[in-house]
Amino acid sequence: MKIKNLILGLAAVLAVSSCSDDENYTITLKESGKLSLEVTINESPVVGEIVYLIPQFDESKDKASEVLEYSIDNKITDENGKVGYGDVNVGNYYLVMEDVEIGGKFYNPSKLVQAVSGVNKSYSINVMDYTGTIEITVQNYNYETYEYEPYSGAKVAILTDEDYNNSSDIEDRLTKTIEQETTGSSGTVTFTLPSGTSYYAIVYITDGSGDIAESYSDYLGYLSAGEEDITTFNTDF
Repeated sequence: MKIKNLILGLAAVLAVSSCSDDENYTITLKESGKLSLEVTINESPVVGEIVYLIPQFDESKDKASEVLEYSIDNKITDENGKVGYGDVNVGNYYLVMEDVEIGGKFYNPSKLVQAVSGVNKSYSINVMDYTGTIEITVQNYNYETYEYEPYSGAKVAILTDEDYNNSSDIEDRLTKTIEQETTGSSGTVTFTLPSGTSYYAIVYITDGSGDIAESYSDYLGYLSAGEEDITTFNTDF
């Protein structure tokens, strides 16, 4: 129906034009819009980072950081943390950033945006919104009570899936740790980490000389933005 009405409208304009030799009519159909983005860490601008413009893809098949080869444009954030794109064809896009380093951690924020005909649309990304939480509880078996109880003094190390699988022994893996905590009386430690990444945890104790006495490791899986992953290690130290 919309196409039919458009055709009828154009026909009417052409009819008016044909009846008058003194007036000219111009029809402009805009098929593009403009996009701009402001990138911050909380309220501080992120300067000098690349933002990729990528046509919308199927998230069930690809992650944003794996489809940069499909980028149709990229810009570098200015001193205000902003980038702007000129005329962009109407449609849905991802604005993607890769490996934004903050405190030794790497963030991969992305945002689904829409280019609307004849409109300058502005978006914002706070890199710190792209985090999730991992909570790990260590419980050790008590042979007197025959129960698992919270364990104090265990070291819990977090590393990425990639770093874990690229190492062959625990000593080497622990050099790739991005965060480590020691359990207290509750046996629980909590980590806030960049989302969009898969993680492993290593739980271990050391002997009097500081060497690793025993250890356990587990794959925690992919951490999504805003997700809280809760894992329990049942140990026998």
